[in-house]
Amino acid sequence: MPKIGNQYREDIKDTSYMMRGRTDGVVVLQKPGCQLEQWKANDKHAGYVVVIDGIGHEFISTVIL
Repeated sequence: MPKIGNQYREDIKDTSYMMRGRTDGVVVLQKPGCQLEQWKANDKHAGYVVVIDGIGHEFISTVIL
């Protein structure tokens, strides 16, 4: 997994996440058998980001249905 400063970047294609929805810079992702999660576009987040279409996304929250 590439590291840039304090940021670990992983392309969504290299994860088991599936995109379930997208709106206004927020995506809803799901790993097989897991809850839905919201991730927000933030290419400057210092931590783990999932890269979607060249833009880093940081974890926001689990989606409670």
